[in-house]
Amino acid sequence: MKMEKRKPKWKLDMKTIEIKKEDIRRAIKEADGNPVALSCLRSLIGNDVMEDAMQNEFKPVLDACCGGRMFYFNKYDDRVLFQDIRDFDTILCDGRTFSVHPEVCASFTEMPYPDNCFAMVVFDPPHLLRNVGKSKFADMYGSLNPKASPTGYQHIKYGALPNRDWRDMLKKGFAECFRVLKSGGFLIFKWNDTDIKTTEVLKLTPEKPIFGHLSGKRSNTHWICFMKGNKQFPSSN
Repeated sequence: MKMEKRKPKWKLDMKTIEIKKEDIRRAIKEADGNPVALSCLRSLIGNDVMEDAMQNEFKPVLDACCGGRMFYFNKYDDRVLFQDIRDFDTILCDGRTFSVHPEVCASFTEMPYPDNCFAMVVFDPPHLLRNVGKSKFADMYGSLNPKASPTGYQHIKYGALPNRDWRDMLKKGFAECFRVLKSGGFLIFKWNDTDIKTTEVLKLTPEKPIFGHLSGKRSNTHWICFMKGNKQFPSSN
């Protein structure tokens, strides 16, 4: 019996694919950094499709917890995507104004970006604990009541980690930073030893730093550089 050659029922249309990519980009733009909306979109279309649609759409550098952007030469550098979970204006105890206004409002433990999309990630998480007990810096760093909101100027500027869960939070932060970092990209990590030693924090990621530098009045601020290899980094969820 001779088999009849049938015409395909559908034809791949590259223009249609491009339109779909534009629709995805539009949806991401309309989400306006909302982590819930972006997470739902990623779950709906898949990370690979979202990553492909957003190719070259992101700025090259992500600051995962930018705060007041205090160490930038240009606080509005258009090469950097500024993210923070906070968004506020306040007046510090010495009368100075202080503001945190991120472009994307999201937690560094669950970031709304596809895998492998930034050439560099800056990770400068809070280094102070919310309740430091008998710490000699208690007066400077604010309330010792664990139920109170941080009131000290250092807590306001840098944020504060939860006493019990700080290891889990920072571990997720490292995992997310490496997930969104491109292969061969650099992670710049900043940490201060005031409440938690750097050696303890570095145990929270399997990645090994390339080099580091001490700075600050007491030489307790560490700047550490990592480089991402070819290893795949799954979501921290």
